[in-house]
Amino acid sequence: MVTVPTGAVKTAAPSLDLQPSLWRLRVEVDDSRGRLAALAMTLSRARANILTVAVHPLPAGGAVDELLLALPVGADPALLLRAAELAGGRGASVWPGDLHDYVDEPTRVLRLAGRLARDPGSLPAVLAELLRAHVATPLDEPASDDADGVLVDTMLVRSAGAGPLLLQRPGEPFTPAERSRAVALAALADVEEPGTQGCGPAVSSRP
Repeated sequence: MVTVPTGAVKTAAPSLDLQPSLWRLRVEVDDSRGRLAALAMTLSRARANILTVAVHPLPAGGAVDELLLALPVGADPALLLRAAELAGGRGASVWPGDLHDYVDEPTRVLRLAGRLARDPGSLPAVLAELLRAHVATPLDEPASDDADGVLVDTMLVRSAGAGPLLLQRPGEPFTPAERSRAVALAALADVEEPGTQGCGPAVSSRP
């Protein structure tokens, strides 16, 4: 994932009284000149302040933009979905955000990697936090299928130390960049876990 500078957008850490108005927006967009500027303009008209922007490139072209936004207290977050649609976005979804989302993504991943190096057995919890997902029980079934190469909201990560881990994030499909990070952290856990060297991890969209 590439973190995109927000330019003149104010990036000072929000105060605690702004926490109820923080929202995460994810939207699929075309890979074309000016599309991020168009999205920023429509969000500005919805009175949204862009705090961070991250771009998840997609193999077939285009990208999933993920933004942390601040809205005036009491503003309707449905305005964000409308703004994304007006900018040409597809499949937009919005969730409440919190101050933890304000940490830039590389810093967040490095902190989780450090935690994993100290405690390889924490891989399930680390992946759940990394992906904002939950580790499903063996009885849970995958929520989606990837037969046509579409984004899905279920991921199976295999690790020699932790075994197969089924992660689910209903309604918020995993991107290729997120899958790559999951594989990298599983590999780190296996390197740090005694007796698992040489048993590389694997990831798939279903068991």
